[in-house]
Amino acid sequence: MTLGALAALAARGVRVPGDMAVVGFDDFEWTDVLRPHLTTVAQPTYEIGTTAARLLLARIEHRAEGMPRQVVLSPRLIARESCGSGYRPGPAALEATFGRVGTR
Repeated sequence: MTLGALAALAARGVRVPGDMAVVGFDDFEWTDVLRPHLTTVAQPTYEIGTTAARLLLARIEHRAEGMPRQVVLSPRLIARESCGSGYRPGPAALEATFGRVGTR
């Protein structure tokens, strides 16, 4: 979807980030290949997998009883060029919005 949005903006002559900021979801390897580099919200994919496996094994081994529980894992905002020329949000602003913060 992000690539489609970037293509549609380019086709209409909309400059990123000059005219519009763009933030993608998931931090794929190709985000650094794009120009400008794509700002993303990254999921903690390794943590998602290990948490899911641990919960599933507990359920299979009958160590987890009762209603299923909800586990919330924090995403990271990785600010790059597409969110605004030279924009690097401060840790306090990001933490207030996203919890754990990372920039690259």
